[in-house]
Amino acid sequence: MKTYIILTLLLFSSAVVFPQQTKRDSILRNVEEYKGRVLKDAAVFINTSNTTEQRIKAIQKHAIIYDDQQKAMFKRIVLSENEKPEIRALALNKIYAEADKDNEFLNQIMRWFSNPQTPKALRDETLSLIGNLSFSSMPGILEPYHKMVEDPDVAFREFAFSKLVLNGDARAQQLLIRGLEGQNTKPLDNLTAIRILSSAPKKDFYPAVYKILLETQNEDERLLAIQTLGGYPAAKEKLASIFMSREEKSKFRENALISFYNYNKRETVTYLTEILGDPSASADLKIIAIQLAINERKAISYRKKAKKADKLDTLIRDISNGRNDADKELTAIAKKYLLLVRPVF
Repeated sequence: MKTYIILTLLLFSSAVVFPQQTKRDSILRNVEEYKGRVLKDAAVFINTSNTTEQRIKAIQKHAIIYDDQQKAMFKRIVLSENEKPEIRALALNKIYAEADKDNEFLNQIMRWFSNPQTPKALRDETLSLIGNLSFSSMPGILEPYHKMVEDPDVAFREFAFSKLVLNGDARAQQLLIRGLEGQNTKPLDNLTAIRILSSAPKKDFYPAVYKILLETQNEDERLLAIQTLGGYPAAKEKLASIFMSREEKSKFRENALISFYNYNKRETVTYLTEILGDPSASADLKIIAIQLAINERKAISYRKKAKKADKLDTLIRDISNGRNDADKELTAIAKKYLLLVRPVF
């Protein structure tokens, strides 16, 4: 009997293991077959007797090169001034990882990257490569970026500013701020400048962005300014007036409420009752309002302190019953509020 049980267990385990092993073997076989195809296509690319079109078509569908000897050949193609820029760029695209392993190669890439005279196809590829390097924002790498804030190519200006501002470079930040204020030629458009400045460790840009909020006629600029200014004390009153105004578009009210809440959580709750009772408020605005109320009231500490339901609780209960609004998502989040906050009526 014991022998029978052991044999049964062995047969069962074989039935489980063998299919898994077969699947692994199939995956490994497919990987090796794919590597073989890459090897063959890379050889077509390396062969200079083929046309440019043939070489590009052969390799562009593959993400990387696997064979070490072919990687070395691709590197030689990248470095060769006899090759066309688009060929050099494509070769570089397939051996990004080599830049991490070869300082001399990386230094050459950085020289191409920072030089506006580099052929465009190759230079654009260096931008993509350097943007993907984990150390592209490290202080020692930042030096070439300083002169690139005046680069004739806007993509390189944007990249340089983004790295410098992120690392707290005061000069780069001031150049963008003065551009927003109209004191000099804008190095970048307002939307890009605000997005980059929002990553700055120091928020010296707040007054300039607030001025844009007050003056711009561009809706995209106004919306981004609203999203950016939640932490600026001087903008609190303006943000509150936006999300409370029945004259404002829904997108401005919704983003102003979120921006205000991010830095004024408890104070935000005092506005929510009026928002939920506002017939002009969009369903999305009310959904945001209820979610913010959940955030602030779901804690046990609040539930212990709140002995009786208030007006906000009552409004949300009415919404959950579908009395004031038939929007399904709004009704659902109102029910979620009642479940999590548990107001005592």
